[in-house]
Amino acid sequence: MRRCGYPQFLEALCLQCVLPATRALENSIDESALRSQIDSNIPTFGKASGVDLYDASNYTKTLPDGAPCTARIFALSAERIRAMRGELRKHVNTVTPITQCNILAALVWVHVTRARHERLVTHGHTDTNIGIAVNLRERVKPQLQPSYMGNMALMTRATASIAEFSTESCVTSATIAPAIQAINGAISNATNAWAQRHFAHFQSIDRIIDTEISLQFNRGPDLYITSWMHFGAECEWNIPGTTSKSPEYIRRTHSPSDGGVIIMPRRREVGTYSKEAPYEVLIRLAGEDMERLVNEEGGLASWSERVVG
Repeated sequence: MRRCGYPQFLEALCLQCVLPATRALENSIDESALRSQIDSNIPTFGKASGVDLYDASNYTKTLPDGAPCTARIFALSAERIRAMRGELRKHVNTVTPITQCNILAALVWVHVTRARHERLVTHGHTDTNIGIAVNLRERVKPQLQPSYMGNMALMTRATASIAEFSTESCVTSATIAPAIQAINGAISNATNAWAQRHFAHFQSIDRIIDTEISLQFNRGPDLYITSWMHFGAECEWNIPGTTSKSPEYIRRTHSPSDGGVIIMPRRREVGTYSKEAPYEVLIRLAGEDMERLVNEEGGLASWSERVVG
């Protein structure tokens, strides 16, 4: 994520890889002191109120556990995403200005729900949730130092009616707009007070043995999304035998599952034909849902320059 410690770590590692190993790292960072800074701001009183996204979740699964899953990357046109953002900003009310990540998340949420629709309704599901990983570094007070390298992201959740996403025969902005409003509102709700409530909850647990979020994404109606847009590995690694100093692409290891979405790091430079690099979104779904997602007429694939996988 942007301006967090992990990119600084990768930059330092990169320097160690391309320079003599005897080179000392400058400005050594005391991670213990940075962690203490966080702990000092967490309330220590008794049992805190629960946070619903991290409570236990029981739900009706729509496929057996052994059902095959797959993963594909959808390369969505940056020009179309930007144009849609500009158009929706004119007439869709949101808590904060619509971002391109809001657009990407909404498109995926709507079209994945449509791909799952018939089976979800058959099993009695009426609502769908999307869990969104939120970077808290600039939301907590006082803000963390940029060099803090620990995990500082929590999930927030947006909810919508499954029927709301499935009414139109072909998705238009009339369906995308409420999805964006729900996503934007959920992210905007992740304030310092929201974060402190979560910190107090975790602090009050004697022993944390389960870190799973309570989303029904595994063969259920939900999904979760996280952004690696600012992953920080776009350093000049100068790896012998490669054709460029920096990586052309960054990929996740193959791990097919159901309901996980990652917005991948994106090349910033304009390509050979003066065309901006697309947004690459890795989507992992049950195999039969992926087939419907790819083949939906006017669906997510129509927004994509290519589908990989």
